[in-house]
Amino acid sequence: MSNGAAPTHSGWSVPVEIRGQLLKEPPLLRMHMAIPAYFKVLHIRLQEGRVWKETEDHNCAAVAVVNRAFVKRYFPNGAAIGQAVRFPNLENRPPQNLLAPDTANGWFNIIGVVACASP
Repeated sequence: MSNGAAPTHSGWSVPVEIRGQLLKEPPLLRMHMAIPAYFKVLHIRLQEGRVWKETEDHNCAAVAVVNRAFVKRYFPNGAAIGQAVRFPNLENRPPQNLLAPDTANGWFNIIGVVACASP
């Protein structure tokens, strides 16, 4: 999830809720579904925490990696790892199944922070 443009302006804008933060209106942020190697292939450096594992990917684990701009804006103290986000309006629309059935409207734990991608 990024608070700015990502490579090739991919992904789509979705409203995001942040656990424990009462925001007047959920911000619209760019969301990208990716495989664990996404950041390495695009040379986006991991700054904190970790990227999800292949097993977590296959098991549809409810985890998220956010970029540094997101952390600076919503966690100014820098403590994003262990926090949680959710995407209230994201839904599966066959043939596009974006979420595992158990994760729809659920919280995703932030496990990693990456550098902001260069355009």
